[in-house]
Amino acid sequence: MLRENTLGVLLSRASWDEYVDKDLSQLYIGLTRINKIYNEVRKDPEQYRSFLLGVIGGRSVGHSQRIMKIMGNLFGIRVSGAREALRLVASGVPLDSASKNVSFSFSDRTGFRNLVEVSILSLESILKDASRDLARIAEEVEKIVMRDLAALKSDPLHMVKILGGVASASTRIMPLRNPHSLVIASLTGIPVSIFKKLFGDPGELVKASGGIIDPQVVLPLDEEDLSIISLKQGSVGEKIAYVIENTHKIHSMIRKTCRYYIHGEDEKLLHMVVMTPEARRIAGNIGIDLGVERLLIRSARKISEPHPDIAIIKGTAIVKPSMCRASLGSGIETDCRRLLEYLGLKIGLGIGRISIIGRPERRVRIEWWVSIERTKLKETV
Repeated sequence: MLRENTLGVLLSRASWDEYVDKDLSQLYIGLTRINKIYNEVRKDPEQYRSFLLGVIGGRSVGHSQRIMKIMGNLFGIRVSGAREALRLVASGVPLDSASKNVSFSFSDRTGFRNLVEVSILSLESILKDASRDLARIAEEVEKIVMRDLAALKSDPLHMVKILGGVASASTRIMPLRNPHSLVIASLTGIPVSIFKKLFGDPGELVKASGGIIDPQVVLPLDEEDLSIISLKQGSVGEKIAYVIENTHKIHSMIRKTCRYYIHGEDEKLLHMVVMTPEARRIAGNIGIDLGVERLLIRSARKISEPHPDIAIIKGTAIVKPSMCRASLGSGIETDCRRLLEYLGLKIGLGIGRISIIGRPERRVRIEWWVSIERTKLKETV
């Protein structure tokens, strides 16, 4: 099992309420905030001329290029005539006169804004399903946005502060830092026996979470404890898992675009760096055979090395549910239990995933990937 204090948190209804009211709600507020700011600026960009040019206090142009890059890359706002206007402002010409030939264009869609918008819709659905007062939250956001818009007119760097808040809210729901997100992310497909060993009885978690955790069997096997469970389609938990995936991307985009101002790490890579060696300790504690790892490395179709300590291996397995045998390709076979328990451990810790292809009553193809310690590659050669 994971550490007892983590399991205690997962079985506390109050902790799940806090997860919704603080972690998810704060992310929703942050994303809605930047979306509303964009929409208001687009309505009347002339009001926000100094902000879009990155001119601080009507005079300083030191951060202009960075602010325009942030607004361009993330929000699709482009400024024409900026170079000449900034040159004039720097020489002492008032902003209104210096920027009279400046124009603004707005892209209908950017990857960042698309992720923000679909995440807002998912979070709204989650909060409604959890019986939260969206009208009250909307009123709170409106008040915050009014203050933001006033601040941006004199200080474009206020936008960096807002984006930093979104990055922080994103980090708080990452599976590495949040046990509720970890258990939700694990339910993309995991053997029921491994889920129990890591997180406890699914039934108890359904009750404690108020139905956020709502698993179903997606691949029944003759050895029932190896049957694969996943979140029910359309459930609150599945919607949260979708938001978590989007949030990784949103955090990455903010971190890369605002790197001069906002410092952070690649959260997905950090998760693998932390949890991959931890998997070995946990495997020993719960009796998982790691020997099958050598077979997976030998049969892997793709190997990448995103970090000096980490490798990602990907492959496929053909499973015969009635026989509980698995073919890994290249003439390599193993039994289902060794394979699924190993993959289940990786999935439960957020450093692996499987996709099930085919009809459960026949041969099933499983596409898998896992993170391993890079040194294990050399040991298998």
